[in-house]
Amino acid sequence: MWPKAKRSVSDATAAAIAAAAAGGGAAAVGVFVDEDGPTIAARCAAAGILVAQLHGDGARAAVNDVPGDLQVVYVLQADDAGRIVTPLPGADGGPPLRRSIEWVLVDGMTGGSGKAFDWRNLRVPAHLGSRGWLLAGGLTPANVADAVALARPRAVDVSSGVCGPDGLLKDRDKVAAEQPRQDAPERSPITATRPCPPARSRGQRSALARATGRSPAPEAIDPPAAPPARLAAHAPPPPPTAAAARHSPARPGAGMDLPLALGVALALVATYVVRQVLAFWSALDRDSATALALTLDDPGSAAPLLPPSIWAPPTKKLSVVVPAYNEQDRLPATLDEALAYLARRRDRGGPAFTYEVIVVDDGSSDGTAAVARRYVAAHGADAVRLLRLPHNCGKGRAVREGVLIARGELVLFMDADGATRVSDMERLEAAIAAGAAPAWRGRPGGAAAPAAAGGAGGPLCVAVGSRAHLERAAVAQRSRLRNFLMHGFHALVTLVAGHGVADTQCGFKMFTRRAAATLATNQRLQRWCFDVELIYLAQALGVPIKEVQVQWMEMPGSKIRFTSVLHMAFELLTIKLCYGWLRLWRIAEETDARGRVSPTAKKAS
Repeated sequence: MWPKAKRSVSDATAAAIAAAAAGGGAAAVGVFVDEDGPTIAARCAAAGILVAQLHGDGARAAVNDVPGDLQVVYVLQADDAGRIVTPLPGADGGPPLRRSIEWVLVDGMTGGSGKAFDWRNLRVPAHLGSRGWLLAGGLTPANVADAVALARPRAVDVSSGVCGPDGLLKDRDKVAAEQPRQDAPERSPITATRPCPPARSRGQRSALARATGRSPAPEAIDPPAAPPARLAAHAPPPPPTAAAARHSPARPGAGMDLPLALGVALALVATYVVRQVLAFWSALDRDSATALALTLDDPGSAAPLLPPSIWAPPTKKLSVVVPAYNEQDRLPATLDEALAYLARRRDRGGPAFTYEVIVVDDGSSDGTAAVARRYVAAHGADAVRLLRLPHNCGKGRAVREGVLIARGELVLFMDADGATRVSDMERLEAAIAAGAAPAWRGRPGGAAAPAAAGGAGGPLCVAVGSRAHLERAAVAQRSRLRNFLMHGFHALVTLVAGHGVADTQCGFKMFTRRAAATLATNQRLQRWCFDVELIYLAQALGVPIKEVQVQWMEMPGSKIRFTSVLHMAFELLTIKLCYGWLRLWRIAEETDARGRVSPTAKKAS
């Protein structure tokens, strides 16, 4: 974006690049050298760019003037020996840093030169970047694997390394060399450039290990095989006589080899499992601070509709979030009931009652998205919105992404099966009106951010739909095994969240906007027990919780299996360990949560 650079582009070209990047699920980065804060903000806004890279002294000096809705890549330069020579923010009498920096990028002394430096001596102040640090400077398809192995960055920038002779256009052959061939043998896990396969594969274990700063997990836990025995060149000796056997001493340690080997094997297995679990927890924490590049489907528009942010001022009275995974059969009845009820309330309450229904397609493989798109076309993209996740992330992640783009003063999420009567939301609204708190309580500094500090201000409360009054009848109808599993699950929930809420799993919960913004931003779990996590977070932050009886009926098509119960138990223990006993996850209060996940859009749409 710097006019004097040889790669400089106009705002129109930058806007086209940003649109193409968003269409491919990426985000464009605007590079600035000596521009001030207002200029950076204006040019990014004109081009629709969400990430600003501060590459020169002038741009770095303006870091505090860059708006908070822009992500910042702060460039540090290293000399040939790999020593950081750029002054850190606030050093040498400079102004202190007053905003968060998402990324730190380490480059050579001359930007765009393609000159490498000594990666072994590199010491990066990675604490400056809330999302990690990036490596640039002399990276090419031939050396990028060695650079990653030595420096262990979060990601790499190979822009100069894949340019053609003119230093501008990209060389297709070099770009192709960066991309792994599907038929090529897999490389060492520390240098592999292959995209991560599904969870718990070898590539992902290595990526998670690099992100946490630990050595990669071993590829196997079995001890190396013993070399083949050497063939005897002569006949075996005769067996000893009885007299010789009586006088031969016993071999020290005889009889201990097998227990010792079993102990070593168990220790290796335990170490491997612990490292895998820690890497998994670290990935959940990192993913919760990484916004997905998502757009809203609008059949009536050729351009993608950028989603708003929960931290912006509300423009609707109510937002209803419906997570859906392979729900093409059950979703129509749920949407028909919800939209008909909301229309009746609008007719009864007048134009002051405005609403939106957000359908979050969690990577469905059936016609769920097509069903939702028909409702968007029939009711308009302002009333019904379709947000599609790139793959199946889990119900918890689907609910979180829907809440983070909600525009309502109140945010309700409900299951796609329609098991709860939609009209029961009025009971939840009444409970919130009666029990909402005006400020945070229960944590020091919890009331530090007034409503005027941002669009998510206002009262605080969570209303939880409950089926506890129906439990006795349900127990009489279920098998002994299901009742045993239910009571075991409730015991774990009590261990995590206490006795305050009798039914944590009912898929019918309402939040005030201020509570929804902070709780969803802190949420880490992506699948089954995110409900318990939200209640745990609300209790920790002092948000009032009201449990309300709702009408509920069993619906066919449940996706819960026996393995799901095991997964739930693991997630419940994860909540207790990561938030409580081990304190691996930090609960961000409102002022910190506001910038924890960068918004995916610059303004509400």
